[in-house]
Amino acid sequence: MIDDGSTDNTRKILKEIEGKVRCLYQQNRGPSSARNAGIRVAKGDLICFLDADDLWVSNKLATQRAYMMAHPEIAMVFSDHEEFNEEGMGLVSYLGTK
Repeated sequence: MIDDGSTDNTRKILKEIEGKVRCLYQQNRGPSSARNAGIRVAKGDLICFLDADDLWVSNKLATQRAYMMAHPEIAMVFSDHEEFNEEGMGLVSYLGTK
C-alpha cells in the first residue's frame, strides 16, 4: 500500500492494518510515481490499484483473483468504471449502458 502524501486520515487507517499489509509513505508525487513505487516493492504475484476516490464492491478482489487463478494465460483484468455525483447517483457506466 502506497500513501502518496495523503492529507486525509489515510495514514491513521494504514496504521491499523500495518503488519497485515506493507505500507510505504512518500511525499505527493502523483499516481504514476506511487504506482511505480508499489510495483518496485511488491512481493506478490498480483498487483491492483486503488485511488482515494475509488469504491470497490466487497468481492472485487476475490472475484478477479479467482478468475486469474483459473485462467493463468490472462495477464490483466479490469472492471467497469462508474462515476457518481455527490448524492450517490450513478452518472456514467463505461462498460454498461446508462
